[in-house]
This record gives sequence, C-alpha cells and structure tokens, in this order.
Amino acid sequence: MTLNLAHALVGATENHAMRAEAAAREAGIGIQEIGEATGQAFNGAAGRSVADDVFLLSWRAQRLAQAVGQVNANNEADKVTKAVELTAGALMDLLQAAHTMRNPERGDGEARDAARCVQAADKALTEAQETGGLEVLAQLLELTD
Repeated sequence: MTLNLAHALVGATENHAMRAEAAAREAGIGIQEIGEATGQAFNGAAGRSVADDVFLLSWRAQRLAQAVGQVNANNEADKVTKAVELTAGALMDLLQAAHTMRNPERGDGEARDAARCVQAADKALTEAQETGGLEVLAQLLELTD
C-alpha cells in the first residue's frame, strides 16, 4: 500500500512539473533555465553526492524501462516502441553500472555486476538497432516534411 501511494505521489508530482514546464515555455523560458530547474530534483531527493544523484537517475531509468514495458505488454508493440523499450533498458543498465562505479563503498563482486550491466546495455542497444524501429521512425518523419 505504501509503495503504491509513493509511486502515485511521484506521478502526481511529475504531472505538476510537466504542466509548470509547459507554462514556463509559453512564458518564454528557455531550455537552459528548464535544465537548471530539472536539477532541483536532486535537491528534493536530498542527494549528498554525485553517486546519490546517479542513483536517483538509475532509479528513474528503471521505472521508465518498466513503464515502457507495461505499455508494450498492454498493446501490440510495434518496431518503434520495442526499440524504445530496449533503449530504456540499456539506459537503466548503464546508470546502474555508473552508480556502482561511483560508489567507493561497493562490495566484492559489484564491479563485476556493473560490467554485466554494461554488457547487457550493449546487447539491448544492438537489439534496438536490429528491430529497424528507429530507421522506420526516421523514414516516417522524413516523409512528413
């Protein structure tokens, strides 16, 4: 129950941030200022180090990969959304590896686990490329001009 409520709160907060960003864009705020505001997530999460910040990014990437996977599971995944799912998984793996490597207190075998994450990311990115979804998307976008 607490887990569900915590994730619902994250969703509500993200929705509020998206609306605030859209309003800021309409008011003329540029990408630089939006990027600076995005960094406030680290302050809100009470990160004390770069490793903490990377851990937050890793957690976000894990949730992204899970969410894209759920969307694909509930719908017939096309080549593009399959490529997105694989790329999200690769991002998750790379950030997990980055977090491990930035953790000076990592335990025995964790560097080996980080290496496996990097290998999994490489495999997922190769598979995403092989789906052809990204090429299909690029071709479709070129046709719209």
